[in-house]
Amino acid sequence: MGDRTSIRASKQDRLAAVGWLLLGAPLLLLIGLAIVALLLQTSSAELQAQLKDPTTLEAVSLSLKTTLACVVAIVVFGTGVALAIHKGPAWLSNALEIVVTLPAIMPPSVAGIALLLAFGRQGLLGSSFEAMGFRIAFTPFAVVMAQTFVATPFYVRELTNGLDAVDPAMLEAARIDGAGSLKTTTAILLRISMPFVIGGAILAWARAVGEFGATILFAGNLPGVTQTMPLAIYLGFESNLGQAKALALLLLTSAVVVLVLFKLVFRRQMTFAH
Repeated sequence: MGDRTSIRASKQDRLAAVGWLLLGAPLLLLIGLAIVALLLQTSSAELQAQLKDPTTLEAVSLSLKTTLACVVAIVVFGTGVALAIHKGPAWLSNALEIVVTLPAIMPPSVAGIALLLAFGRQGLLGSSFEAMGFRIAFTPFAVVMAQTFVATPFYVRELTNGLDAVDPAMLEAARIDGAGSLKTTTAILLRISMPFVIGGAILAWARAVGEFGATILFAGNLPGVTQTMPLAIYLGFESNLGQAKALALLLLTSAVVVLVLFKLVFRRQMTFAH
């Protein structure tokens, strides 16, 4: 009797899934048709030809270098922010969460203007750096700063969730055994939360590699200097559509790889949580 009920429920669930799928079909078509169009209208020969173009290679190389530097900075400094949120009093944790989350919901153009007003030639701090002979805006360093600004929330929020999921009893046991605060944090808390560190870093990289708005305002779109892949796509749309399509396909491929990697890490997170 129980098996029949289970089979009946399973059939009902499948039928319900089909119904909900029909409701969601317009969104799936919107996403799917756009992706299929990109795949169909970018030939392998065109892709290979564009990947040999020096300007394309420069954009790809710059994106890889700046996003790597961005992720390293986010992991190092973002871990400190996540720990402060986790360990701090409620008022501090709430304030930090608001500050860190702002770049995720702030329009990229606003982020770019804000960075320019802070670190540009006539900016709040930029003028002082200029006086010392150090220019930030419209340099590769500005690209890294823009990417770091917009990608930080994805890492910090992911790691904070991981830290909050650690059983406090484990940390208390370590303290009873004589472990100090630093050792408890580094050897136990962060070690157990490592899947969230990796997952957050993956998400941050994905956001950084696709960054456009803040970068173009704060760093400009200078080929070979500050032109990342999204910026090259923007320029190529007007002057070299083949290059734009090839780079778009590369970014699409990287997005798929990132999602697969995050899915694998996410499974470890769920195992850890349970």
